[in-house]
Amino acid sequence: MIKKNIIKLILSSLVTISPIALGLILWNKLPDVMTSHWGADGKADSLMLKSVFVFLVPFIFLLLHWVCIFVTFYVDKSNRNQTAKATTLVIWLMPIMSLFVNTMAYSASLSSEFNISSVTFAILGFAFIAIGNYLPKCKQNNTLGIKLPWTFASEENWNATHRFAGKVWVICGIVMVFLTVLPVKFVVILLLPLIFAAVIIPTVYSAWHYKKEVENGTSLPLKQVKSLYKSHFIVGTAITVVLLLLLCIPMFHGDIEITYNENSFTLEAFMWPDTIVEYDKIDNITLREDVEVGLRTNGLGSPRLLAGNFENDEFGAYTRYSYTKCESCVLLESDGRYLAISGKTDEDTKAIYDELIKRIN
Repeated sequence: MIKKNIIKLILSSLVTISPIALGLILWNKLPDVMTSHWGADGKADSLMLKSVFVFLVPFIFLLLHWVCIFVTFYVDKSNRNQTAKATTLVIWLMPIMSLFVNTMAYSASLSSEFNISSVTFAILGFAFIAIGNYLPKCKQNNTLGIKLPWTFASEENWNATHRFAGKVWVICGIVMVFLTVLPVKFVVILLLPLIFAAVIIPTVYSAWHYKKEVENGTSLPLKQVKSLYKSHFIVGTAITVVLLLLLCIPMFHGDIEITYNENSFTLEAFMWPDTIVEYDKIDNITLREDVEVGLRTNGLGSPRLLAGNFENDEFGAYTRYSYTKCESCVLLESDGRYLAISGKTDEDTKAIYDELIKRIN
């Protein structure tokens, strides 16, 4: 695979990290702290230092680029003879994503009027159109395309399903592009049903087509299909599980540990450096229920934990070690800097406050 496409792989890798050059060209115009993430409403909800964003993000995409290459063509050997169009899509997917993400971030940083939501939804629509055109060209394999028991039952079912799915995805993509003229709140509501339709409609069609094949005697019963294509299910399931674990571990795992020492206490958080706070350096301590999280400038922001450097209107830059679902927090002030800490629940947070009050006094 590498020898056969060495020129494309070198070129695609260079394109993936090319936003670094653009960032250096725009260096003096870019703010020191750039927006690195936006919510579904188009509002910035995470920041990153310019020096980190310009260099780190393209290299993350470069890593993902080679992970895609490895998984697609080396873990799944059935892709060794994949069609040229399918191979091209895999090779250029991450480079295009890198260009898109970095260009959007630079544009948003240079223009306060830049509408990131409309552009994102439009790009998503064009991506659906592109994938819809690619699907009919995809050969049977374990990693690319629509992997169902029925599509593995026969090559005819695979081809029919992917031809039909290609039309569905193109139509959904066109609708997504036209949705960008609507207010963002309506687009968000309509987007999920469109994505759901793009997944469910081809699945139902594939099952219907398989039923017709069985009735006509041109396909094996489902039990024999599962046995015959056991390797397909094993490889596909294994890849799916690995990807889900890589996504879910940092999103839903981790805790905040507090170790109380004689003269200080230590905060430990998943995927974020430890912090040591000396009791005699604490100028003020309060138990709060209304501390606005604000923007994450550097650190971890997940459905479970908020740990790292944040910024809000009340404190400016401050540090946070808290659980996302806990509304209350212990607020410490030291030398004009603020630190917000919470437990898993309001009761745990109150216990932290009481323990610190006792040790400070």
